[in-house]
Amino acid sequence: EITYGDWSSDVCSSDLSVGRLAPVKGFDRLLAALPAVFAALPAAACVLVGDGPERAALEAQAARLGLGARLRFAGFRRDTRSCYALFDLFIGPARSEGLPVALLEAMAAGCPVLVTDVGEQRAVIDNGAAGSLLPAGETAWSDAILNCLREPGRAAARERAARARRRVAECYSLAQTLAAYDDLYVSR
Repeated sequence: EITYGDWSSDVCSSDLSVGRLAPVKGFDRLLAALPAVFAALPAAACVLVGDGPERAALEAQAARLGLGARLRFAGFRRDTRSCYALFDLFIGPARSEGLPVALLEAMAAGCPVLVTDVGEQRAVIDNGAAGSLLPAGETAWSDAILNCLREPGRAAARERAARARRRVAECYSLAQTLAAYDDLYVSR
């Protein structure tokens, strides 16, 4: 079980990002956006779930940025699926991505998602109908995050999250995946 002290969606707005802590995953860019988010939302917090070769560099960056206890490094966890319901927003800041499992898990849990426009992420969120895209310019990331955490953007993000949950069930379930493979092999 994950516990975060006094953090809960009743007390603060909280972001979650899950992935291997490696340069390609773009967590350094997310950390760079957090000071402005934290300044605008004094009760906001962020949790990074995952581990990898970039962890020490990210911890040093967090210290330089003064993120303190409002940013938690949770490390590798086997129970990531249970995490998503605890958070107001899943952020996927990758520089490059294929079909991200963490994004599908967040969507299946009904957690609003905000991701970069790389790999299959745009298609997974159905061109914005089931999630939001981070702007191309990293300097605008803070505003995009804040838009998802404050009203009226927060309500819109929750509506997209409901669509996202249905989309994962309809397009990315095990049954749907097996049917797609079956169609692929039968068509040959």
